[in-house]
Amino acid sequence: KLQPTYQDSPGIQLMNVAVDAIEGPRPLYRYAFSSSRWATGLASFDKERLIANFNTKYVKSNISREQLIVVDNPDNYLTTELVPCVTFDTILDRASRDTIDFLITDVEGHDVKILDAFPFGRVRPANIIFELPMRRDASLDAFLAKLRDQDYDVFISQADAIAMLRGAKPS
Repeated sequence: KLQPTYQDSPGIQLMNVAVDAIEGPRPLYRYAFSSSRWATGLASFDKERLIANFNTKYVKSNISREQLIVVDNPDNYLTTELVPCVTFDTILDRASRDTIDFLITDVEGHDVKILDAFPFGRVRPANIIFELPMRRDASLDAFLAKLRDQDYDVFISQADAIAMLRGAKPS
């Protein structure tokens, strides 16, 4: 779907894959009751997160707006599909790049896990923007410490974090 939007944009290379810490197919969970952008954007590798999101005001209001009737049973409202996953190393190899100005993730609860597998020894993105987990835990704290150890200044908002590499210049 992004091909027409970015086909004439230099420097943008689209890859129809998911990023993960390991290579190979993986089940992606999504809501079966709507193909609207609000619903497809919530797809996640984390089935429990999707189940938890079902009862949020955001999901409930969209279900109501679309006049959907959905039974509160994950077996009825969730579906899965296998998606190909690649590592950041594979993406860097395919893109043939040794600099990254922006690395942005919004992967419904897996941002820290995926970004923690980023090969910072190979390349350090100038800016990293990622979604925070629903609950602060030890893995987030360890990842934030890792970013600071890699010379990033980290800024936290309500739902996202921005890490800016000190002294970075645009490529």
